[in-house]
Amino acid sequence: MGLFSWKKKVLGFFLMAKEELSTGDATWVCQIVASQFLKDYKWDGKVRTCYNLPFERFDTPEHAICHVIQEGGLAGEITDKNSVYYSEPDSWPDPDVCYCVLIKGRVDGLRSAQEALGRYVGVPMRAPKQVQPAWQAAAQSAGSGAGSPGAAQGAGNASMPALSVSGSYNDPFEDVGNLPYEVSIYVRGAEQAEDRGDLMNAALSYLMALQADDRNVPIMRRFARVGLQIDELKPRVFWIVNEVFSQVGVSALTGRDFSLLAQSLYAHVAAGTTAEIDAELAAAGGTAQGYMIQAISDARYLGYDGPELAQMEAAVKGATKKGAKSSYFFNRTR
Repeated sequence: MGLFSWKKKVLGFFLMAKEELSTGDATWVCQIVASQFLKDYKWDGKVRTCYNLPFERFDTPEHAICHVIQEGGLAGEITDKNSVYYSEPDSWPDPDVCYCVLIKGRVDGLRSAQEALGRYVGVPMRAPKQVQPAWQAAAQSAGSGAGSPGAAQGAGNASMPALSVSGSYNDPFEDVGNLPYEVSIYVRGAEQAEDRGDLMNAALSYLMALQADDRNVPIMRRFARVGLQIDELKPRVFWIVNEVFSQVGVSALTGRDFSLLAQSLYAHVAAGTTAEIDAELAAAGGTAQGYMIQAISDARYLGYDGPELAQMEAAVKGATKKGAKSSYFFNRTR
């Protein structure tokens, strides 16, 4: 567990609007952010949406952003060692909508957090002229999320068949239960996208929900199922699934979860893009294919033996006939 390190981290994502945003509008903006930062970044902090923001009481949009970041408890991250990405969504009809991504470390082309926001640290918003404007914080602090450092693309291996992916958000295995508002808006947006057949936006919305609630295993299952059906996202699914596994621990997982882990590794084995995973596992004497074999074994150990497990075994030409001798997750031998 915890075998993989992340190269870049997003400390916080802040969406601000002068008026209340609809679920669809909020999901649309969050999908933009997810698509920009999906490849190379892990979410490691807060997701906060702040509506009914009194922009007129701040000197600049940056002043408003700084205020919200401080309210989120991240004032200490506004330094010259970190970076910020600020944008007003393109084609947005109302200019009083903006978002900011606070990034750990310096990123080429972005201003440092100190340069962009430092002068506003500790500077309060101006007092209202007449009536105190409404202030609603629709999302509370969230934990670290799952992101993806990305994996190198390869030519692939035509001899390995594609796996069929089963399940849907109506599957009890993927029942997310009652969710906080700030998570449910993304999940609802994802379900609507699935109903339209828009799998990319469904996957991005599930990713945003997972970033707001990084220990929610059913959301991970939904993201993995959808992501494994999208060629552009298949290489990212493993990193996210593996990170959630390390967050929640073995006791929260089932045999089907280990099947999802195996399938996410199979995407790399089949495409010939295992180099980055192999490098990460080298110190432990493992490989991506070996990790996949052990995940298959662990799925069966927990009582699940779906047809996809046999498909993956056949694809690696009998490499699992003797079974895994040990497990990354359980103290046992076979």
